[in-house]
Amino acid sequence: MDTAAAVSADLAAPVRINWALRKLRSEVALRRLRSELALSRLRNELAFGVVLVVVLGGFLAGWLAPGHWLRGVVIMAFGFWLACAFRLTLPRRWLGMIAIRGRYFDAACYFGCGSLIVVFAILLPK
Repeated sequence: MDTAAAVSADLAAPVRINWALRKLRSEVALRRLRSELALSRLRNELAFGVVLVVVLGGFLAGWLAPGHWLRGVVIMAFGFWLACAFRLTLPRRWLGMIAIRGRYFDAACYFGCGSLIVVFAILLPK
């Protein structure tokens, strides 16, 4: 019995090592997959982040320099026009929250909003 137990223990050692290696490989692959997924999520929202930074920059420019508020409004409108350009040129999976409805409908809405912002800013009494 002792010899049989020793033989089975010797045979089980490589199986345990193989199992540990497979587990380690799967953990490494899982970590790599998680990092790739995080990078793809970041890339998917990058266009929206750029538009958001431009619009917020315009808001801050108008707020910090109230005498030059029209400059901030034009920067905000540029953010909407940038969203329009992104919507027309980039694939849907890279747009994140910019892609809401159809491509041309979204582009027309973004372009129209940017244009209306500039028109209303020019028409406002100074």
